[in-house]
Amino acid sequence: MNSPRSEGAGNSNGKYALFAGGFGSNVFAYDEVVAYDSNLTKRVATTLTQAKGSLASAVIGGRVLFAGGAISSATGLAGNSNYVDGYDASLTKTAVTMQTNGNRGKLGGASNGRYAIFAGGAHSWNNGLNLVDAFDESMTLTVPSQLATAGCYINGVRIGGYALFAGGYGRVAVETYNQSLTRGVAPDISATAYISTYMGATTVGGYALVGGGQNNNVVDAYDGSLTRISASPL
Repeated sequence: MNSPRSEGAGNSNGKYALFAGGFGSNVFAYDEVVAYDSNLTKRVATTLTQAKGSLASAVIGGRVLFAGGAISSATGLAGNSNYVDGYDASLTKTAVTMQTNGNRGKLGGASNGRYAIFAGGAHSWNNGLNLVDAFDESMTLTVPSQLATAGCYINGVRIGGYALFAGGYGRVAVETYNQSLTRGVAPDISATAYISTYMGATTVGGYALVGGGQNNNVVDAYDGSLTRISASPL
C-alpha cells in the first residue's frame, strides 16, 4: 500500500487479496484499493466511490464487497457512507448503495454463501445501530430483519450456511442470518460487554472462532449447529 493507515478492510475474491480505504494521519480517509495476486504482484484497482475508514467487507459470487464507512475531509470526519463497492476477479468495480438512511461506519460484514450481509454500525461515536443489509451475487439489495441487539464494531464471520455476527461495543449477543435471511440467535460470547470491542473472528475446520478484544483473551468457537464451545484462551 502506498500510505500507512488504520481501520481499512481486506478480503479475497479468490484471485486477488484486496485492501481498501482506511484512515491516515489527522483522520484523513483514503479511497485507494490495492490488490495482490498469488505471486504477490501488486495492482492498484479503481478507487472506492468515497474515501473512508471503518468500513466492512464480505465476499459473494466472486466479488469482494466493501460497505459503509466513515468519510472525512481535510477538517475531520464528515459523515458516513452509504456506498457498497464490489470488485470481481478482473478487479472491475460495481457500486450500489445500502438501504435508505443506511449510511454508517463501524459495521460488521459476513457471507452466508448466498448473501453478503452487513450488520450494525454507528452514525457517530459508538452509538450502535441495528440495521442490516444483504446483497446477492448480482449485488441486489434485500433488507432482512434488523438485529435484536444494536451495536457497532460487530464481528462478522461465516459458519456453514450462516452469517454470524458476534459481540461489539457494549454487546455480547450473537445473531445469525441463514440463506433465507431468517434471523436467529446463538449463545452469547463469553466476554463481558465492555471488553468485547475490537475482537477478531475467523474460521477453521468446522468452527467459527471469535476472540480477543479490549483486555480480553477469551476465545469462543461456534460449530455448524451454532453450539458454543470454549476454546483455550489466547
